[in-house]
Amino acid sequence: MKKLIYFSVFLLFLCRSLPLLAENADASKALSFGKMQFKSGNYEKAKEFFASAINQDPSLYEAYEYRAKSASKIGGNSLDADISFYKSRLLTAKENIYTINFGLACTYLEKMSSDPKSKELAEKELAKVMEKDKDGPFGKRSVELQAEYKVQAGKTGGKSDSSIGETIKGYWRIISFILPGIGLILLLLVIFTFTFPKNRFKSTFAAIIIAILVYILATVTTLTGFGLKDSYGKSIRTGAYFVGRGIHPGK
Repeated sequence: MKKLIYFSVFLLFLCRSLPLLAENADASKALSFGKMQFKSGNYEKAKEFFASAINQDPSLYEAYEYRAKSASKIGGNSLDADISFYKSRLLTAKENIYTINFGLACTYLEKMSSDPKSKELAEKELAKVMEKDKDGPFGKRSVELQAEYKVQAGKTGGKSDSSIGETIKGYWRIISFILPGIGLILLLLVIFTFTFPKNRFKSTFAAIIIAILVYILATVTTLTGFGLKDSYGKSIRTGAYFVGRGIHPGK
């Protein structure tokens, strides 16, 4: 009986991980398509693909850079709109905030040619990224951008997150993947225990099967973006918002 429960928990964890694995693959495709559109001069479409890539995998720092470059090419208030959006996300984001700081810094860097004040703002955002992701890809890329755009290291004006807090966040993220599956199994076990009071094995088996089917259905729904396939980017963004990862609209 214990082996059956352990095996069921493993299956649920695997089903929970499927959307993340698929998202990373789709993110790379979206980034590649975005670069193709950018080179072809289709900047609005390119920006949508870069936004989709970020939704699927926020660790793709290239997507933030190309999104800012696309917004700069589009002109108008595209850069200002992105700046406002990144600022609003900083107020609500709970983890990996440095990725949003990086996107904001890239946007400020692209705006320097028309607004001299943006240079100082870019310096501050890059400094925050280097402080929070010192040895990571975002931190290293921030150092390169400083040299490329000839900006100095700015002051963050705040204290770095404690290592204990970051560790707790990391463990909690892992636990958050497991808890919904365990909770669903327990709920179904209670229901089926009353349905099959004389056959505990049948009630347990039924609960496990239904829980797995629910996770598979949620996974398929997420990957297809509720069936909205008008464009590659739109489908990805809808799915990403379904699992709560969407943070960057296409336009």
